Amino acid sequence: MSLLTSTYQLGLSYVDLYLIHHPRSVAPDFAASWKVLEKLKDDVLTKSMGLGNFNLEELQLISKTARIKPSNSTLSGPLVEYCEKHHTITTYPDGPVDATVQAAAERLGVTPAQVIFSWVKAKGVK
Repeated sequence: MSLLTSTYQLGLSYVDLYLIHHPRSVAPDFAASWKVLEKLKDDVLTKSMGLGNFNLEELQLISKTARIKPSNSTLSGPLVEYCEKHHTITTYPDGPVDATVQAAAERLGVTPAQVIFSWVKAKGVK
Protein backbone atom coordinates (compact mmCIF):
# COMPACT_ATOMS: atom_id res chain seq x y z
CA MET A 1 0.00 0.00 0.00
CA SER A 2 1.36 3.41 -0.89
CA LEU A 3 1.75 6.28 1.55
CA LEU A 4 -0.73 8.33 -0.47
CA THR A 5 -3.33 5.56 -0.15
CA SER A 6 -2.64 5.19 3.56
CA THR A 7 -2.95 8.88 4.32
CA TYR A 8 -6.20 9.03 2.33
CA GLN A 9 -7.66 6.04 4.19
CA LEU A 10 -6.63 7.56 7.53
CA GLY A 11 -8.10 10.94 6.60
CA LEU A 12 -4.69 12.62 6.88
CA SER A 13 -2.74 14.86 4.55
CA TYR A 14 0.63 13.62 5.89
CA VAL A 15 2.26 11.34 8.48
CA ASP A 16 4.78 12.45 11.09
CA LEU A 17 7.27 9.66 10.36
CA TYR A 18 7.64 7.29 7.42
CA LEU A 19 10.03 4.42 8.07
CA ILE A 20 11.80 1.82 5.94
CA HIS A 21 11.34 -1.00 8.41
CA HIS A 22 14.03 -3.36 7.19
CA PRO A 23 16.90 -3.16 4.67
CA ARG A 24 15.81 -6.38 2.97
CA SER A 25 12.66 -4.58 1.83
CA VAL A 26 14.74 -2.18 -0.30
CA ALA A 27 18.01 -4.08 -0.93
CA PRO A 28 20.26 -3.79 -2.76
CA ASP A 29 19.56 -0.20 -3.87
CA PHE A 30 19.25 1.66 -0.59
CA ALA A 31 20.05 5.03 -2.17
CA ALA A 32 17.27 4.82 -4.77
CA SER A 33 14.75 3.82 -2.11
CA TRP A 34 15.83 6.73 0.08
CA LYS A 35 15.36 9.12 -2.86
CA VAL A 36 11.72 7.96 -3.03
CA LEU A 37 11.30 8.92 0.64
CA GLU A 38 12.93 12.30 -0.03
CA LYS A 39 10.31 12.88 -2.74
CA LEU A 40 7.53 11.99 -0.27
CA LYS A 41 8.95 14.57 2.14
CA ASP A 42 9.23 17.15 -0.66
CA ASP A 43 5.57 16.46 -1.49
CA VAL A 44 4.73 16.99 2.23
CA LEU A 45 3.34 13.46 2.65
CA THR A 46 5.69 12.92 5.59
CA LYS A 47 7.40 15.28 8.03
CA SER A 48 10.27 12.92 8.90
CA MET A 49 11.88 9.81 7.43
CA GLY A 50 13.64 7.01 9.20
CA LEU A 51 15.19 3.56 9.05
CA GLY A 52 14.71 0.39 11.05
CA ASN A 53 17.10 -2.53 11.48
CA PHE A 54 19.82 -1.11 9.21
CA ASN A 55 23.43 -1.85 10.09
CA LEU A 56 26.17 0.78 10.14
CA GLU A 57 27.35 0.11 6.58
CA GLU A 58 23.82 0.33 5.19
CA LEU A 59 23.16 3.57 7.06
CA GLN A 60 26.43 5.02 5.77
CA LEU A 61 25.53 4.07 2.18
CA ILE A 62 22.30 6.02 2.44
CA SER A 63 23.96 8.95 4.20
CA LYS A 64 26.57 9.34 1.42
CA THR A 65 23.96 10.28 -1.19
CA ALA A 66 21.04 11.44 0.93
CA ARG A 67 19.90 15.01 0.38
CA ILE A 68 17.78 14.67 3.52
CA LYS A 69 19.39 12.67 6.33
CA PRO A 70 17.40 10.04 8.26
CA SER A 71 15.80 11.60 11.32
CA ASN A 72 15.15 8.35 13.14
CA SER A 73 16.79 4.95 13.33
CA THR A 74 16.24 1.90 15.50
CA LEU A 75 19.59 0.48 16.42
CA SER A 76 22.15 -0.80 18.88
CA GLY A 77 25.90 -1.03 19.29
CA PRO A 78 28.23 1.16 17.21
CA LEU A 79 25.27 2.67 15.39
CA VAL A 80 24.37 4.68 18.49
CA GLU A 81 27.64 6.64 18.31
CA TYR A 82 27.30 7.16 14.55
CA CYS A 83 23.72 8.42 14.87
CA GLU A 84 24.58 10.73 17.76
CA LYS A 85 27.42 12.21 15.68
CA HIS A 86 25.06 12.76 12.73
CA HIS A 87 22.11 14.01 14.84
CA THR A 88 19.84 11.04 14.24
CA ILE A 89 17.36 10.15 17.00
CA THR A 90 17.87 6.56 18.09
CA THR A 91 15.51 4.07 19.64
CA TYR A 92 15.99 0.51 20.80
CA PRO A 93 13.05 -1.16 22.56
CA ASP A 94 14.11 -2.92 25.77
CA GLY A 95 17.56 -1.52 25.17
CA PRO A 96 20.42 -0.79 27.52
CA VAL A 97 19.10 2.62 28.63
CA ASP A 98 15.53 1.61 29.48
CA ALA A 99 16.27 1.04 33.19
CA THR A 100 18.10 4.39 33.39
CA VAL A 101 15.27 6.23 31.66
CA GLN A 102 12.69 4.55 33.89
CA ALA A 103 14.67 5.46 37.02
CA ALA A 104 14.98 9.09 35.90
CA ALA A 105 11.25 9.23 35.16
CA GLU A 106 10.38 7.88 38.59
CA ARG A 107 12.82 10.27 40.29
CA LEU A 108 11.36 13.26 38.41
CA GLY A 109 7.73 12.16 38.58
CA VAL A 110 7.32 12.17 34.80
CA THR A 111 6.87 9.56 32.07
CA PRO A 112 9.79 7.84 30.31
CA ALA A 113 8.71 9.59 27.09
CA GLN A 114 9.05 12.97 28.80
CA VAL A 115 12.59 12.06 29.89
CA ILE A 116 13.49 11.12 26.30
CA PHE A 117 11.91 14.27 24.85
CA SER A 118 13.80 16.41 27.37
CA TRP A 119 17.05 14.69 26.40
CA VAL A 120 16.35 15.22 22.69
CA LYS A 121 15.57 18.91 23.31
CA ALA A 122 18.76 19.29 25.36
CA LYS A 123 20.70 17.86 22.38
CA GLY A 124 19.32 20.68 20.21
CA VAL A 125 17.04 18.54 18.06
CA LYS A 126 14.01 20.50 16.87
